[in-house]
Amino acid sequence: MEGPLAIVTLFGGSAFVIWAFFQMVVRWREIGRETQVMTRLVDQLGGPGEVATFLESPAARRLFDRMIDRRTLVLQRVLRAIQSGIVLLVLGIALFIVRPQFTGEGSLGLLVFGTLSTALGIAFLLAAAVSYMLSRRWGLLADGS
Repeated sequence: MEGPLAIVTLFGGSAFVIWAFFQMVVRWREIGRETQVMTRLVDQLGGPGEVATFLESPAARRLFDRMIDRRTLVLQRVLRAIQSGIVLLVLGIALFIVRPQFTGEGSLGLLVFGTLSTALGIAFLLAAAVSYMLSRRWGLLADGS
């Protein structure tokens, strides 16, 4: 019964590596866009006096607030933790469901991976809930969130 377990492990590991790579590419592009905006902005402004005047203006405040929105960053992190928690929890439950079809070491392996996945899923969900509550308490999120 090592064949099916090896295939599941290989598929899961490959899927995780591909997902992590695409997350890195998306973040890299976001950083590139922000860098282009800042570079164009610096090119448009002539000297230090113009830069200081611009940075004190309401337009600059709105630009930076949009680029660095704490509320959005907090909510993105909480959402990622919830997504990871749900995926790991469902994976753990699925491993427990298919476990009776295996015997010996295969069954033991599914028990171990199912337990770890379920525990990590619950931990991610708890971490998301605590992060959300602390973010509200610390004022990072508006009361209506």
